[in-house]
Amino acid sequence: MRSSILVGLLVLLALPSRAHAFADASQFFDNKSSPHAATFGASGEGLYFTGAPRYASLECSTCHAGGPQKLGLQLNAEDATLFATGYEPGKTYQLQVEIRNESKGLQYKTASCTDPPTPDDNFTYVQCNNNGFALEIDASNGPLGGSGVYCAQQPKAGKCPAPEATLDEALIAPDGDAVFESKVYSTDPNQPKLVTRNPADSWRFWWTAPKAGSGPLTVYVAAVDGNGGAGTIANDQDPFGDDTVAASFFLQEANVPVHNAASAGCSLAPVAAPAPPWLLPLALVSLALAVRKRRL
Repeated sequence: MRSSILVGLLVLLALPSRAHAFADASQFFDNKSSPHAATFGASGEGLYFTGAPRYASLECSTCHAGGPQKLGLQLNAEDATLFATGYEPGKTYQLQVEIRNESKGLQYKTASCTDPPTPDDNFTYVQCNNNGFALEIDASNGPLGGSGVYCAQQPKAGKCPAPEATLDEALIAPDGDAVFESKVYSTDPNQPKLVTRNPADSWRFWWTAPKAGSGPLTVYVAAVDGNGGAGTIANDQDPFGDDTVAASFFLQEANVPVHNAASAGCSLAPVAAPAPPWLLPLALVSLALAVRKRRL
């Protein structure tokens, strides 16, 4: 993928803010079987932080603060015509989100790492270099979603293969309307918490374009370069000192003309016809009365 994928877009943006860190992308999913976490305190449940309007443009910098503001973001596609001539309706594209200029958590950039152990675990803890992203693509009537829109593996017959923790680099939202980073775990059943893709700075997934007539789309994507918190079991990630980046851009439907109804703000107004001679004295009288009223 890395050798064949073509660069589509490069954005260098970073916006700081504050709040709390994430432990796993799935914590942003709305748990409909239990009371909303916001009932008990500050929570990201049900918020995807992609930067899209449906989430009040919230993105990673809403929580992660204090970074150097130099993180870059690149979206790649195996068919770069996606960015040049637009999406072909119904076509499946392999996409890749890649962060650039990573500067945080590099001291933890080993080949593998582990999740924090629980009291029942006896393995040696190795801090992870935690990075992540969130992405969604919206049409004019809202986010694209549903079965098969995003897949962590190449779809077959229009359907996504079953999730596979030992292969998937991406995690699809329950409603299929957004995609996030995912850790890749060991295939060894005796090491279920061993992360085999620790220094992740890119993530691939598959996206199927909508049907013809969907019109222009907007891609919203945000990413975070985590510093690893205190590097301890108790604090392996927090929102302080992390770098973030966010961007949005348009995808045009291929072979469909772009309609631009915008008008210039400096357009000239029509030239008025000369006023009749009898109208000028009336205008002067009106002006005099207005001035007199202001004085009173």
